[in-house]
Amino acid sequence: MDKKVRSVCQGCHVECGVLVHVSNGKVTKVEGDPEHPMNRGYTCVKGRAQPQVVHHPDRLKHPLRRVGERGSGKWERISWDEALDGIAEKFTEVREKSGVESIAGIHGTGPRSTLYANPLLITALGSPNVISVDLHICYQPSLIGERWTYGTSILMESGPDYLNTNCIMVMGGNPLVSHPARGMDILEAKRKRNSKLIVIDPRRIELASKADLWLQIRPGTDVALALGMMKTIIDEELYDKAFVEKWCHGFEELRERVQEYPLEKVAELTWVPADKIREAAVLYATTKPAVMHHRVAIEHNLNSVQTCRALAILVGLTGNLDIPGGNLLPMSLEGYVPQASLWEDPQFKPVPEVDKKRLGAETYPLASGADAVFPFVVGPLANEAIRTGKPYPLKALFCSGGNPIVNSQNVKRVWESYKNNLELHVVADFFMT
Repeated sequence: MDKKVRSVCQGCHVECGVLVHVSNGKVTKVEGDPEHPMNRGYTCVKGRAQPQVVHHPDRLKHPLRRVGERGSGKWERISWDEALDGIAEKFTEVREKSGVESIAGIHGTGPRSTLYANPLLITALGSPNVISVDLHICYQPSLIGERWTYGTSILMESGPDYLNTNCIMVMGGNPLVSHPARGMDILEAKRKRNSKLIVIDPRRIELASKADLWLQIRPGTDVALALGMMKTIIDEELYDKAFVEKWCHGFEELRERVQEYPLEKVAELTWVPADKIREAAVLYATTKPAVMHHRVAIEHNLNSVQTCRALAILVGLTGNLDIPGGNLLPMSLEGYVPQASLWEDPQFKPVPEVDKKRLGAETYPLASGADAVFPFVVGPLANEAIRTGKPYPLKALFCSGGNPIVNSQNVKRVWESYKNNLELHVVADFFMT
């Protein structure tokens, strides 16, 4: 029997609406859902290739238990009951012997449900140690910077209102490749509205070839560029005075701070000519409405939280916050509970005395402390705790939706740490990694 099932693609953070063709219980085709507002029928090669992932001959379909030395590649098939009972018994043994904080979970990125399911499991066991493979260089700097500026994240896939804007600034992102549905929105705005496009990227990516302005920035100097643009906008009184007066705090302090970044200095730091910096700042500030988009390239450098804050301030300074064609604040249908709201629900958090024991809680309070928006253990810090046992050892690890052996810094040392120091290592994955 053939049927179509309406679903949502999990190939990237855009989460396009898709129609899944099923024939005799097998997925045969994935196509875009024309009624879904995010992609309006479009889908990229990642979405269209999902049937190949589902039915790949190497896809794991049963629990496997290691029977040889770690790294030997020797496994035996076991039942689900054996797997679940064995994991529960070992978790209990480790908790009783080494303390609940010696149990940890580690996950990769969203939108996959493991981003939330993994922390819920570890929290239910009573441990504060939910580790992320890459959040410290992927999204968390933006979430921290934006949350403490205007409350939420609106500069990535959710927030930019491309189809109603007259100016688009893209910094450190490549949406035509990474998030194609949103990249197509940018091209549509260019085609239908003749929207101005500013691309800030060291590489001449495809989007840069279509831009009105391409700023070939020196990697790692994004915050200097943002401060220089702010100085231009403030000094030339191009900012939205009504918005700033009504909604912004600390404007005079900001005015004083940006004086430290004249365009000549910024040009020297960023390798972007001063006249092009001014041109970009004026174009963004005076072409209303305007939208800002950045991606994780700017989070792969030191001082990334403050870089994200600087971009968020630019949105507010120009009055492009939560207006049609600007960066929109999120809204939900009545009764809808976003998954991310679980992090703010006390019943899904460890008790305070356990929460304080999270690795990195004192070192990185905005990321790992009790008041963090999305509290997690920074991956490299967890890897060191496994390797050295300091400040206390991690002995049991449940990994889902991520691959720390591939994605962590100093892979060889991480591999040796996992191999030699974990009493239990459980991995949930589609394929043998």
